[in-house]
Formats: sequence, structure tokens, C-alpha cells
Amino acid sequence: MDILKEISTEELRRIRKELYSSDKKQILDAAHRIETYAEASYDLKPLFKEMQNLLFHTDEVVRKCLVRSLSLIVSTTDIHIFIPWLTKSLSDPYEYVRLYSIYTFTNLFRRGYDILDAIPEIIWLLGDSNPDVAYEAANLVTAYQCDIGNFEFVARKLLSNENLHVLKGSLWALRSIRLKEEFIELLFQYMIKILESNEEELIRRVCETLSYYSNRVLLPSELVNRLEDLLQNQEAVSWSVAESLTGHYLLSKETKKLEDFLLKSPHIVRSGTLAYLERIFEKKHILYKELIGILNTCLLDKDYEIRKYASRTLAHYYLNDRDWDSFLKMLEMEPLWVIGKNALLVLLYKVKHQNLDIHPILKSLIKKIEIVDFEQYPLEVIEEYCLKGKRNAEKVETSLRIARPPIGEKTETIRTYCRRAKLNPPYSELEWYRIGDNFRREKRYREAVDSYRNAIYINPKNAGAWNNLGICYTELEEIEKALDAFLTSLKINPEQHQSWANYGNLFKREKKYEEALRAYKKSVELKPTYAQGWANLATGYKAVKDLERAIECSERALSLLSEGKEQDIPSLVQTEYNLACYYCLSGAKENSLRHLQRALSFHPELREKAKEDEDFISIREEEEFKNLVAN
Repeated sequence: MDILKEISTEELRRIRKELYSSDKKQILDAAHRIETYAEASYDLKPLFKEMQNLLFHTDEVVRKCLVRSLSLIVSTTDIHIFIPWLTKSLSDPYEYVRLYSIYTFTNLFRRGYDILDAIPEIIWLLGDSNPDVAYEAANLVTAYQCDIGNFEFVARKLLSNENLHVLKGSLWALRSIRLKEEFIELLFQYMIKILESNEEELIRRVCETLSYYSNRVLLPSELVNRLEDLLQNQEAVSWSVAESLTGHYLLSKETKKLEDFLLKSPHIVRSGTLAYLERIFEKKHILYKELIGILNTCLLDKDYEIRKYASRTLAHYYLNDRDWDSFLKMLEMEPLWVIGKNALLVLLYKVKHQNLDIHPILKSLIKKIEIVDFEQYPLEVIEEYCLKGKRNAEKVETSLRIARPPIGEKTETIRTYCRRAKLNPPYSELEWYRIGDNFRREKRYREAVDSYRNAIYINPKNAGAWNNLGICYTELEEIEKALDAFLTSLKINPEQHQSWANYGNLFKREKKYEEALRAYKKSVELKPTYAQGWANLATGYKAVKDLERAIECSERALSLLSEGKEQDIPSLVQTEYNLACYYCLSGAKENSLRHLQRALSFHPELREKAKEDEDFISIREEEEFKNLVAN
């Protein structure tokens, strides 16, 4: 159990006073403060009595704050005493109370608590009018029923459900559940039926689940045929389908098909295959030696993402096999900043999370410290190795004592850092690129332009530098120069999804919406998992008054952001806010208020913007809207 911070006695007294106040605003402020303390991992036990009393407060936002607080602290404190109260909250009239109650029960279940008494209420919520509630209920019911060996219930009630949100929630849960063999065949039968729907999001969820099983159990031929057909005819789901088939081909040792995937298929199929191989090689020691030659060919590919995934996959393979010589050769392969750097990132991961003993290559790594293209990674690997093994860092050669810039150091000191680290001018292409990035982060666009141009002078084919140069010119409102920079970037690497997105942003800024839409579409075609790309596409559709597609793309972006390993909160907030605008403009008041409430719960400062936003003009006089944006 994590150590919790304590709320001061004075603050506890103030919160209690406000909670027992007759002033509704004071109670609400106290509830929000409790929620904030929960997010920051403070001990809320001294307030448990007050929280129990307020779980059924007349104000729905107060109830939501307290239930969300409980969902946040499950992993850090014992809150099983709330289970009877939380069970009642599952039938709360306010959808967000129901939603956060399910979150709390999900966390309780994962922590090993008995939630049997709440299961009937949670099953009832499979039919909830709120799609998020239905989704999370399906997720938890699936996990619970599989845990007690009742997969037939899941198949009958959830995988056959006509509600897409229930189906998606159940499929998401099945990704991480190890089913008994007798149930897997039944699962595959339902998967085939679901794939017949041709609904893109469902196909992705099915494939994500299948990718978990396909490298352990051979898929039935009917399912394989269906997946291969989808790969040929539905490009939008190619990445997910490729992952599922890759696992099957690995298990069935169909090397020729894997070779076709990796060397002859469209970019999106190749990327999906390599991403899956990286995950497989990361988790366990598997000897697929026939793949090594194919992966080495991928290292020579012109596409950055292909080289990146191939580098990481091979690095996992060599390190799992303790093939130090082959791994060290990767650190000498051009381009170093792609192949070698990604190999070092894998090495750092294995030292940090798998306690890999790198003593046999320690001296070789020390020699790599001052290679600019590797940045600070050799140093970080060795430091982590010393820390993990509790070894005496003083035994490591003095090369480890190269000075490093403190976190947050400004660009003015970059030159000093380079001298301390023995990276003396003239700077390399990568150093100029990094200096440009620092200036751009500080919004010093003119200096950034100079730095990127220096990088381009050294290497005119640096697509990333051209792309970032275009971003800076856009901010400086030098539109023709920005256009030229983006076009040059795309000419060098036409499959760079971020360049297409920035190209679209430039057109949208110039109110050339059709051109912007074409660029945004290309961005998400190249990388369907690029959440910001879908959000960009939504803004383009809004500009041409196609609200239905704007909503669809924003929902897609929101789904990708929510499922990310590390949530990008600013993007999540902006997407929620945009969805609120789109729904309002389309006349869907309830959905608009729901997404606006979510955005404001993360970023209350948006209230002032919402008050003045013309997109909300149709609901500006509504009481619910006024309550949401009230200070």
C-alpha cells in the first residue's frame, strides 16, 4: 500500500465546516477540494464519515465529486466500508455518479475485494442510456464472470448484445483475460459473427482481443480467412487486422506470409506487424531465427517508423538471447539516431524493468556516451544499472561524470552544456535540431528557424527539420515559407503523418478547408492511431458544416486518447470541449452538456471561454448550462 500524504488539521476542520454548512456553494467547494486531495494521493480516512453522509446529497455534482474521489483512492487505502453505499450509487439518477461508481467497483475488483452484492446492479447498467456507463459495466461484468468461470454468461449476454458500447466494453476486457481452453473456441465463434458487422470500431476491438490469443492458440481457418479478406478490403482497420494475423502466422510458422507482411505490404500493414512483433519479443524469449534476416532488411527501409520498430524488435531479440555482439553492432548501424538510439531505449527498458545484467557490455557502453546521435541514453542505461543492482557507481569510469543540464534549463545554456559534455562546435545536424526544438518550446520562433536551417544545411533531407521549420513559419505568419517547408518535408518522406497534419493546419488557418480536409485524411490514413489527427479532421469537418462527421472523428480521437498508456490531459480536455460544441450545434443538448461537464471537470478555467463561445448560443439560457459555467 502506498504511503499517503496527510491533510493538515486546520484544512480538515475547514472542510468539515463547509460540508456541514447550509450554503450549497460551500458544500460544493469542499467536495471539489476532497476530489483534488484524492487526485494528489492524500489520506481521506479522517473524512470518511462525512463522505458517507454526502454520497446521497441532493446536489448531483457533490455526489459525483465524492464517488470520483473514492475511485481514485481505492489503490491507496482500504475503502471496503463504502461498498453498501456505492452499490446504492449505481442507481443514482445522475449518470456521472453511476459512471464513477462503476470505476470504483472495477478498482475494488482488481484489488481483490468481494463485489458480489453489487453485480446485479452492474448487470442492470448494461442497458444504461449513457454509453460510457454501459461500456464500463460491460467491461467489469466480463472480467468478473470470467474470473468465476462463467464465460457462457459473457457470450450469451454481452458478446451477443446489440448495444455496440456493451460489445466494445466486453471485448476490451477480454484483451487481458486468460480464458480456459474450452472457452476459447466459443470465443472465436462469436468473433466471426461480430466481424460480419463490418463496423470499423468493432473490428478493431475484435482484432485487439485476438492479438492476445493468436500467438498462443491457432485461429480457426474460417476466422483467418475472414481476417485476410478484411485486410484486402478495409484499409482503415489494416493495422489491427495485421496484428492479429501476425500472431497466428508466428504460431503456425508461416514465414513466407510474415515476409510478405514485412517487405511487400502497404506501410500500415508493415507498421502493425512490426509493432506486434516488438510486443511479443519484449515480453518473452522466443527464438524465431528465420525472422532475423527479414527484420535486418527492414532496418534499411527508407521509412522512419519501419526502421524504428525493426530496431526495437531486434534489440529485444538480441538482449533476450544475450547476443551482446549482435546488439553492439546495432549501435554502429546508420542512421545511428534511429537504429542505435532505439536499441538503447530498449536496453534502458530492460535494465529498468527486467533487471537485465549488462556487465558484459559495460565498457563498450561507456565508449558510446559521447556519441551525439545517442543523446544521453548510454549514460542513463549505465546509471540505471548501477542504481538497480545497488552497485558502487564510483567503480564506473570517469566518463560517467559528464555534466548534464538540469531539468528545465533554458536554451541559452545549451552551448555551455555542449562544451561541458565535450560536444564542441561545430554542432552536428542533431544538435542544431535539438536546439531548434528548445527555442520552439520557448516560443522563440525566429531563433528556432535559424537552428533548423543550420540542421538542414548539414542534411537537406532531414524531413523532421523541414516539418518543424514549417511550424515555426506558420507561427510567424510567413505562410508561403511555411507551405514550402511542409511540401519539402512531404517530398522527402510522404508517409510522415505529422507533416500532413501540420500541412492541413496551415490550410485551415488560411480558410482553405477542402485542402485541409485532404491533408488531415492523409494523416489518419497513414496512422489510424494518431488521436490528434482525428481531432484535426473533426475541426475540418466542422468548418465545412459536416457536424455528423465532426462528431464521429472527435469520438474516435477521444477513444484513442482514453485508451492511451499515458493520458494526454490537455488534448483530452480540448477534444471533450470540441465535442460539446459539435453536439450543441447539431441540437444534441444532453450530449453537449455531458462533454462540456467532462472538459470543465479537468479544466475549470474553460468556464469563461464557454460563456462567450458562439457554439453554445442555443443553450446559453438553459439552467444546466448556467450551472456548469457558474464560477
